[in-house]
Amino acid sequence: VMRPVGSATRTIFMQALSAQGVSPYDLKTRAEGVDSQCVLALVRQGVGITAISRLVALPLLERGELQEIQVRDMPMRRPIYILRNKCRRLFTVEQLFWDFVVTMNQERISDFLLHPEGAPFLGT
Repeated sequence: VMRPVGSATRTIFMQALSAQGVSPYDLKTRAEGVDSQCVLALVRQGVGITAISRLVALPLLERGELQEIQVRDMPMRRPIYILRNKCRRLFTVEQLFWDFVVTMNQERISDFLLHPEGAPFLGT
């Protein structure tokens, strides 16, 4: 089950496959969901498996509705952007968070956000 063409999740997944020498065109795509929740619903119904953000699937994983399969040696990194309005003064707690993120080493941020075992595939 795939996200639509143009989604960041799909793009990162396709790049990771290509880096492993697997052609994305060899995948047997059974369905395409318009958003993460649609993809998860299709997987829960048994349509197939998917690659999706672990954070999105976490509630279903915790309830045992989905099973996570780790794919080793296939890291998938996705850029995350933190934006702010430069014309608005930040509250103290917002400023502290901003300073923390800006001054933190980029590698540490990536390591914190990524699941240590690699990319999860989810299926029922």
